Amino acid sequence: MFINNSTYFTLEEAQLSTGGDAGTLQFVVRLNNGGSQAVDFNAYGVKVTDDSGLSYAARLTEQQSARVQPGENRDFRFTAQVPPGEKASQLKVDIVAWDYGSSSVSREVGGLHVANVAAEDTNVKRTVISLNEADSSLPQNATVSFTAGRSILVSEDGKSYLYTDVMARNLGSSNFKLPSAVKFRYKDSGGELYTASIQQGGDQTLLPKQDRRLVFKTEVPLAAANGDYTLETTYTKDSQDVVMGSLPLGPVSEAAKIGENVPYSLTSDSGLKMMAQKAVISTQDDGLHVQTTVTVSNYGSKVETPPRLSASYQFGTEGAAVSSADLAAHDTYISPQETENYYFYAILPSGVDPKTLSMALLENGTASSVSAPPKHRGLARPEPMAAIPAPAIVAVLARTAAAQAPAVQTAAAPPAPDQARAARAPGQAVPAAQALRVPPAAPVPATHQHPYRHPAAGLRFRW
Repeated sequence: MFINNSTYFTLEEAQLSTGGDAGTLQFVVRLNNGGSQAVDFNAYGVKVTDDSGLSYAARLTEQQSARVQPGENRDFRFTAQVPPGEKASQLKVDIVAWDYGSSSVSREVGGLHVANVAAEDTNVKRTVISLNEADSSLPQNATVSFTAGRSILVSEDGKSYLYTDVMARNLGSSNFKLPSAVKFRYKDSGGELYTASIQQGGDQTLLPKQDRRLVFKTEVPLAAANGDYTLETTYTKDSQDVVMGSLPLGPVSEAAKIGENVPYSLTSDSGLKMMAQKAVISTQDDGLHVQTTVTVSNYGSKVETPPRLSASYQFGTEGAAVSSADLAAHDTYISPQETENYYFYAILPSGVDPKTLSMALLENGTASSVSAPPKHRGLARPEPMAAIPAPAIVAVLARTAAAQAPAVQTAAAPPAPDQARAARAPGQAVPAAQALRVPPAAPVPATHQHPYRHPAAGLRFRW
């Protein structure tokens, strides 16, 4: 779109994300100055218009010099909130020139069609908010995008908690933290609201053009646990909650099946995939013994750090759960095309129906003490644990035909640490000797890390 014989605007890129209660269009307008004089971008305005004639405000997300010198090209990044369901073919970016001598204050320069450059992905759940709206001490371009990952349900102390993995990206040009004035809440499909807390990443500084992982948590009633949810960002003005943005989360993630590879993270470029490879259930005199082998494989091209995992075996309809630490030792890194094996073991109360059993994998933080895994049947966790879902929020043991073992079972010893951390090709079967079978009343290794945990890579498995 030319403004004279040698100076013109182009639309360089556009990303349209729609779904839930709102849509977001992020785009770049380039001013190409081929003339002999500087051009001031402040002389122009930008808005988004749909094919019905409705217009939507565009917000500049980067602060920079508006003066474009002769022979220079400069990009200006914008974001605009559009109605849900809009398509790229329905939208254009309109450029106006300010004309304060006219009654309309502006005149149309022309429009740039979004469909010509748009990457349209209705599967991406994203919203963009301006933090300056809630905290005027922040720069005008303190803008952040939130992209939703998995949401999983975890039982803790007889209650149900929803954990959601969200990637926050600073779209501005300066560092900032999420201000205390900004609050978050979940909204279910029936309009009920649940206060959310940030379990991980809330105190981190957001660097320009960098991603930071946030983990949100809220308690939800069991009856509403599997509905569709939206994460709302709010602040308070005149004693009223003002909604700044709505991030559609969709339904709670379904359980992965045993033997199914699941990406460790939906919001990062990690090449790690996780799989509940094997689950063995044995009915014994002191309860239901459950042993699970989980693999983490590196399908990417770069070295990755293995996650520190623990497990929560969940059963019944009242939020009952028993925890297990990882019984294996691990290398510091997972090289491309290699696999780490994790082993979990718990004793559940007699009478638990294996068909109702699931397992949530939890990602651990730094340990502050050591403890032994449970050797009794209680429904409560043996030690208090701070739970927070980890990067992607892990998986549930899928409802498949898990082998119901005989009451007395021949068992091999748990794998030695050097065997447990031996690298294998992704997906390669674990040798039978390493399946972690425990004989009746067999002691479990007495020391291991006391996990400070948060649902890992957001995965859940179900038998």
